[in-house]
Amino acid sequence: MADNYHDRSELSRSDLAEFIESRSAYGAGSRGDELEGKLCIKKGSSTHWMLLEPEKFESLVYEIPADIKRRGTNAYKDWARDLPDGAIDLHSNELKDVEGMASSVRSLIGEYLYHDGATFEESIYWTEIVNGVSVPCRCKPDIRITTPKTTLLFDVKTIGNIHGFRKAVRYRRYWLQDSHYSSGVAFSHDLDVDDFFFVIVESSFPYRVRMKRLSPGTRQQALDRRRFHLEQLVECRQSGDWADPVSDEIETLDIDLSNQ
Repeated sequence: MADNYHDRSELSRSDLAEFIESRSAYGAGSRGDELEGKLCIKKGSSTHWMLLEPEKFESLVYEIPADIKRRGTNAYKDWARDLPDGAIDLHSNELKDVEGMASSVRSLIGEYLYHDGATFEESIYWTEIVNGVSVPCRCKPDIRITTPKTTLLFDVKTIGNIHGFRKAVRYRRYWLQDSHYSSGVAFSHDLDVDDFFFVIVESSFPYRVRMKRLSPGTRQQALDRRRFHLEQLVECRQSGDWADPVSDEIETLDIDLSNQ
């Protein structure tokens, strides 16, 4: 039976990240729809499916015919009209990037992809009590490895440049992914997540790939900050006040204008 994970209302990592970014937008029901359909999202999802859900890749990824050079043309619209719901359309060069990214990831973590204790794209649901209020939550780790001795989580990330990941941990709030997913596994399976690995792969040739993780101190801080923001979310729900916090800090800008 279909899980319909993305249609459910429990709090996801993305939901909480959007609340942190803007309480008012979250309270108004905005859910980042502007990201849907972007090429980076299409290539990232296709890479995940090729690695972790091959049956979905086979049924939902379509190559745009070679004679259709651009999306948005009448020829493209005529062709795309018959695609099934949820389908991803890619040009041949974009498919080549997907294959390259998937190959690089396999070369680095192949042993985990075929591990006996591996679970892929597992939908996890749990409820946390925050200030006396039940908060239903959800997450969907890419890979969970559980053995009698350890539990590990892996998340595959596509990125333009591998050296930009440290900044992305902050501005894309990837730290929240570690803390939210680890909390979900702890609550739902009664398992402590010993480590959370980000598998970072570049979205263009040569598709460099690395594994990165947060330090133990940063992981604990991420758990603490997640709990803080959950408490703030509960307060907003109870009060109905979704106004964004106002900072009275004045920023001083030091900018070199010599070449203007």
